[in-house]
Amino acid sequence: MTSYLAAYGTISQAASETIDQVMSLKAKIKGKCFGPSRSLQEEVRKLYERDVTERLQLISRLIVDLGTNRPARFASALSRLWLNLADVSDQMIDILYIPGYRGLQKIVVAQLDHIQRSLAYFQKKVTKKEEPTTFNVNYHLRDIVRVVSPYRSGFVPMGDERLVEMEFREKLDEAVPHMVGDSEAIYLALYHIVDNAVIAAGAQGTVSMYTKFHDRFKQLQVAVADTGKGIDRNGVLKSALEAEVLNPKQAGKIRKDMSDHNNKIFELIFKPRVSTFAYEDKRHKGIGLTVAIEEISRHGGKIEIHSKPGRGTTFQIYLRIK
Repeated sequence: MTSYLAAYGTISQAASETIDQVMSLKAKIKGKCFGPSRSLQEEVRKLYERDVTERLQLISRLIVDLGTNRPARFASALSRLWLNLADVSDQMIDILYIPGYRGLQKIVVAQLDHIQRSLAYFQKKVTKKEEPTTFNVNYHLRDIVRVVSPYRSGFVPMGDERLVEMEFREKLDEAVPHMVGDSEAIYLALYHIVDNAVIAAGAQGTVSMYTKFHDRFKQLQVAVADTGKGIDRNGVLKSALEAEVLNPKQAGKIRKDMSDHNNKIFELIFKPRVSTFAYEDKRHKGIGLTVAIEEISRHGGKIEIHSKPGRGTTFQIYLRIK
């Protein structure tokens, strides 16, 4: 028991140290106390390679050392975290090389915020010490947009080969009140949903975000829609069978559901390792939406899916605001 507590304490400390380093760099950027992009690029690289990666490797070794009885969810959470932070850090380093990139400070701060929130989320999962905080979903969504699509027009100079002609449409209700809960958990839940919408929409698609507070019911509605191909139902079933979350007999029954709203097939994408993107892009392991449904449910909310072949997909999230 003592060794377990010691390992968890070291994991928590490693995460805390990394968060401190991220906050320090973020403060420097906000204060505009950084040199040319190449100088900042080196600082970001050192932050990820020295402070983030080394501590994640330490955490990995500690989880393995806990033995066969270690909570499997920690290993799963760490793999999600590692993939996520690697993508964001590589993206940060890349944009610092782009001449004429606009909004650099806002984008880099949003990405550092993302790393900080991800580490804080993992730390709380390990220590099981959760202190509710006050946050606003609209602010989370605006930060997420900066993280998931920094190569779109308005940021990247015209003619740059990295330019993505993706459009984001926002209709965010400014009357949305702050809510109390696990800010990092809700942020990451929304991040994974928006990130999936960006992938589905493609380089020239549109992602729409909508929020509305229904005062009568004290309910917050969040919608994230894309103009992609819609959920590939056969692809989801194939992925679910490979992940062994259902058997062929169950798949046969589910396959008969032809509805475009809350189809039983759609529910499978919330299962670990089930993904419609697994065959197109091996980086997407089908684990992000598992975080989303777990955290939205933990906050007393729910997710509904509307998806029509060739007409895109809409995620409707409902959260109670007390």
